Amino acid sequence: MKSIFKNKLNLFLFFLLVINLIYIKNISYFKLEIIKNSFNKNWIPIYSIYRPEVIESKYLLNKHKISKFNVSQKIIGEKDLDFSSANTIKATDLYTYFRIVAYNYPIRLDSQSKYFLFFLNEKTSEKCKELDKGKYLKLLIC
Repeated sequence: MKSIFKNKLNLFLFFLLVINLIYIKNISYFKLEIIKNSFNKNWIPIYSIYRPEVIESKYLLNKHKISKFNVSQKIIGEKDLDFSSANTIKATDLYTYFRIVAYNYPIRLDSQSKYFLFFLNEKTSEKCKELDKGKYLKLLIC
């Protein structure tokens, strides 16, 4: 009798595991391609990084073999803002800043670095020289 109960319990737990895995797959938009290419150095995971600025930042930094970089104040975002306006929330997008820093690792963010990433439409100092320009960002040396 114990073996029948044990087999039914194991079957039930297995069935519960399968249902949970299906649930996790559906809520996380899981793609099999992510597992297949997770150790491929040249693969760009567009599913988890949906901001084109983030992907472009890695391209610009790798192209010029930069090991430490800094970002503009607009990318970092301002502190202590009134978030009652949708335009203010859109202008201070901390998610883009976080993804640029995390996605570019092992290239590190350093506040003392002379290489800066700016949004393309941002005004820059006259003492900064433009190294490269992309569709969304520009790389400057100051």
